[in-house]
Amino acid sequence: MKTKALARAMCVAGAALATVTGAQAGQEREASDKPREQQAPSEPYVDRLIGGGTLAPLIGDDGDEDYVADGLPRYWRAEAVASRTGSGGDYRNENGVVFAGRVETLNFGALSVDGVARSTPRGGSISVIQRRMPFDGGWLANNGVGTLYTPTIDLARSQYRFYLPTFPVEGGSSEWVKTNAAQPVYLQQNDVQLQIGAGQPGLFDGLRLTGFSRLGGSIATGGAQWNASPNWQAGLQLVDAHGVATAPRSGALAGSSFGGFNGFGNGTTGEIDARSAYGSVAWHDAIHRLQVNLVESENNRGPSARGL
Repeated sequence: MKTKALARAMCVAGAALATVTGAQAGQEREASDKPREQQAPSEPYVDRLIGGGTLAPLIGDDGDEDYVADGLPRYWRAEAVASRTGSGGDYRNENGVVFAGRVETLNFGALSVDGVARSTPRGGSISVIQRRMPFDGGWLANNGVGTLYTPTIDLARSQYRFYLPTFPVEGGSSEWVKTNAAQPVYLQQNDVQLQIGAGQPGLFDGLRLTGFSRLGGSIATGGAQWNASPNWQAGLQLVDAHGVATAPRSGALAGSSFGGFNGFGNGTTGEIDARSAYGSVAWHDAIHRLQVNLVESENNRGPSARGL
């Protein structure tokens, strides 16, 4: 009898414990199902400052630096540079001045200038750029003159199978984009992109101070892209080069751009006349993208190249 009573008492106690545990689990589940804003935080958040907020203020916060808030945004900078770089017993000195400036205008877009005047070794570079000059009909113009890169359409930059390079030139370029009023920065439905560039090709040089070495001859580029809808784009890019004297270190770039030619990139030099055409059609949605590219190039130093 005592054994049966003890067993009956243990069963009752176990049932009571299970009931209490189930009730607690239900309460915890209900609490977790409540929105976070209804759950009172354990303690309010307090900002923690480095050094207890005793750090010295940044330059300009105390009013020591001159700052003129009137007028449109602008800045100017000039820097004097003297450097000596060595590697393996070979040393190179570069001395000169770097200057840059930018100003926003109401009717002519943003104007900027970047330049280098280098005394050792003698040389330098300069470029003047105009961005987003507005015109009627939703058109914006981007123009540049000086030492810069030739422009390329967006479709040529958004494919990954091969590299279609731009060219450093001493000359000028112009890009005209018809934008969507709701998204004026990016190409949208029915937007058009037109580009042209021309100049004497060359190579940027220098470690601390950028210079420009001319290669002679000329390069002209042109491109157009049309976004027919949010899902469809089509574009064409053309490059034409005449009498470009390729240096040993520039032959590989020229070869990849115009189909490859014999003798370049291995220490020899020469002049090339070449042309290249690139066409592309692309379709995409939220998670898929399909782009078909057609490239054709020819030059006077080797076989022509075609690819799809």
